[in-house]
Amino acid sequence: MTQLVVRKDARRRGLATQLLSTAIHLHPDVVAWGLATFNPHSVKALERASQRRCDLTLTSLHARPLIESSRIPYFTDNGCETTIDGGRSLIHSRFFLDHTQVDAYRRELGEDWRQGVLGEGDEYFAFIFKQSPLHV
Repeated sequence: MTQLVVRKDARRRGLATQLLSTAIHLHPDVVAWGLATFNPHSVKALERASQRRCDLTLTSLHARPLIESSRIPYFTDNGCETTIDGGRSLIHSRFFLDHTQVDAYRRELGEDWRQGVLGEGDEYFAFIFKQSPLHV
C-alpha cells in the first residue's frame, strides 16, 4: 500500500485503523509495518491497529532497510534520509506542504503525540514491529 487516505466526510469512524488492522492480520509473517505520512492521526491509527507503539529505537536501527524494502520509488530513488532522535522519527522526503492542518491535527492529539513537529519537506516515519510489546 502506498497511500492511506480516508475521505473527509468519512473520518473519525475508525476506518483507517480497520484497514491497517486487516493488512497487519492478513500478513502475520511480516515483522514491521509502517507509514511515511504528514498526518499524526495516521500514525495513531497504525498504533491502534497493531496495539503497539511506534518503536523509534528499532526504526533507527533498520531505517535504511525499511526504506529499501518499501520499494516506493519516491523514497528509494530520491535517497531520502531520516532523522530519528529525541522522540521524533522523520523522513526528509522533500514533500512540501502547508503545515497549518498538520499542526492542528498534532495539537488535537495533545500529550498523546510523541513524535515531534515536522520540518519543511519532512514526513513522519512511523513503524511498529512484531517484536515490540503489545500496548493495549
